[in-house]
Order: sequence, then C-alpha cells, then structure tokens
Amino acid sequence: MSSAAVREPTRPDQLLRIYAVVAVVALIAVFAYAGTALFLAHGRALEQANSDFAGLNGALTRVYLEQRTFSAPAFRASAANALTAPDGPEAIVVLSRIEGVAYAAAIGAGRIVTSDGEPTAIAQRPFLRVLQGPFRGARELELQASYPLLQADDAFPILRSVLFGVLVFVLLSGIAFVLRAVLRPSPHQRPQAAGRRERQAPKAPTRSRGEGSRKTARREVPSAAPGSMVSASGISKADFLNERLNSELTRAGGLDSELCLALVVGRGINGNRQRYLRLGAILREVVVVPDLAFEYGESGFALIMPETELGDAIERLGSVRSLYHRDGRGVEVAIGLSQRGGRLIDGKRIFTEARRALQKAVTADGNHLVGFRADPVKFRRQQSTVSN
Repeated sequence: MSSAAVREPTRPDQLLRIYAVVAVVALIAVFAYAGTALFLAHGRALEQANSDFAGLNGALTRVYLEQRTFSAPAFRASAANALTAPDGPEAIVVLSRIEGVAYAAAIGAGRIVTSDGEPTAIAQRPFLRVLQGPFRGARELELQASYPLLQADDAFPILRSVLFGVLVFVLLSGIAFVLRAVLRPSPHQRPQAAGRRERQAPKAPTRSRGEGSRKTARREVPSAAPGSMVSASGISKADFLNERLNSELTRAGGLDSELCLALVVGRGINGNRQRYLRLGAILREVVVVPDLAFEYGESGFALIMPETELGDAIERLGSVRSLYHRDGRGVEVAIGLSQRGGRLIDGKRIFTEARRALQKAVTADGNHLVGFRADPVKFRRQQSTVSN
C-alpha cells in the first residue's frame, strides 16, 4: 500500500475543509458589511450636515440683518440654539476677509483654535467635517461650521453586529476543532484498517480434477513493479529508508509527536526465503503504517513507528519473537530500538542509536530486545556545548 493511500483525507477532514472555506467567506462578508454600513452612515451624515448648514446660514442671516452686529443678544441666542440642536454643529465661525474672525462660538473647549486669546479657526478633529460658504448677511463674510459625520448612535449598532459575527465565528471554529479531534481516528485505529486491506491476498489457485482433488494453500508473494518502492517481498526497499526516515522525523518535530525506529534481525535464517518472508509478514502487522517497513541487510528489517512511545514499541515488538518462535525453527530475533525523545534530529542520528541497541541485543544472546531513549535535556546541553 502506498503512502498516499494511507494518508487519504477522511470524511470528517473533508467536512472541516468545507466549513473552513464557508467560515472564511462569512468572516469576509461580516467585515464587508461593516465597511459598507459605515460608508453609508458617513454619506447620510454628510448629506444631513449640508442641509443643516444651509438652514443655519439662513437663520443667522435673518437675525444679523435685523441688528447689523454679531454682539447682539438675539444673534448670540440664535447661534447658541443652533449649537445645542440634536443635529447641529459643534462650532460656528464667521470670518471676515478684512478683519479676520468676526464671531466664533462652540459647545466646548478645544473646538476653536485660538492665538493670543483670540479665535482664529475651527479645530480639525477626527470624524468631523468643516463646511463653509458665503455668509448671506454680508458679501465680505464667510460662514464656517463643523459637523460630526459619525455619531455614536450610528456606529454602535454596526460595531455590535460585527462583534456578534466574530464571536459566532470563534464559537463555531472551536466546535469544529473539537469535532475534528473526536471524529478523527486515532493512530492505532488507522493501521488496523490498512492491515486488513493489505492482508486480503488473492486465493491460491486449485488444481484441476485431473491432477487430483487436493487444493494447495500456498500464499502468493506479490511481485514488485519495475521502479517500485516495494520489493518482491512486499516490504519497502532499503534504498528508500533514509529519505522516508528524515521525512517522518521532520513531520514528528513539526507536530511535537514521538517516533521510534526499530531494527529487527533474524539470526538463523541463512538465506531461507520462507523464513525471511514469514518474519516480514509479522512485522508488517505490527508497524503503524504498513509501508513504513523496510528491508535491512540480508535477514533484517527496519521499522519506522510514528506517534509511538518507546514503551509502546517495546510492547508491540516483544510479541514478534513469540509469534515467530512457533514456526521459526531455531531462528532467533534480535531487536534494537531508539526513540526521538523530543529531540530535533536527523535520520542518521536515530539510525546509529538503533544500530547500537541492535548490536547489544545480538551480543547478549541473539534473542533480545534493547531500547534506547536519550535524555532530551542532556542532548540539548551537549549540542549547545558542541556548537559553542
């Protein structure tokens, strides 16, 4: 079985990808709605300000023409009423081309710019627009007034809708991640299904009646296609071990998950093809992913075991010797194990550690399992010392 077949996306993953696309589109729509709503609110406020400015110019002109002075109580009262109106301006200035500012009034400090205690212009502030036009009461005068273009009453409903949309997005995303963790099969469940598919070998052909009524129960050995990664034994070729090991170590480092490498050697096979294939078939049922079993030497195999702690690997491989002992006929199985142990290492490093563990297993009595697990703290300290 190829690696692509093992990592084929499950249905929950496909649904989550569809949800991710829909959620991103919905989030973009929420912000697009906010921008459009704020733009329209700004346009309505500007239109209302222009209308109010025209009315203000007419009202102040009528009072000014009656008194012909800006200091008259009636003119000041008219300006104060305009400033306190619900949609009125925040500041009013009547500017003379000859004498400068002839009249200035505002609803609070900071609305008018002053110099030496005298008003000079309307202060520029965010979300305000200063409208100006000829004062109708006198040809040499100009009327200026500042209007807010985004009131809190207009902005709050828009921002509230955006906040609600973002909260719904965050809530649904959290639910989606929880469902992904619940529905996604665990690493120990995936290889079982793969193993069942792998073990569905074609039935052995039966002899014709002319040759006898006995049926053979021989198991066919799959043949390897030219250029294939899989050898004739059904085990991945040794040439691909280093590349795949580095790839799985990089993946384990990115996911901060564990990985073990096991080197298994059958001592006593002596070129016996059936014994060799029997050991390979047992190991392929033990590994997490079937195509992570590789040939190693003339009578051994290398197993990459992702998402597996050293204790779990020892427990799984410990049964290999007992299973093989039933029909091994004197073959001894030596196993050397090494664990990534939270380290960022390459394939050469973990392979060397597993080979040393295998040598110890062979030296013991040839029928041992030796595991190696490095201390990540000491390893990082040693690497720091070497780099310095």
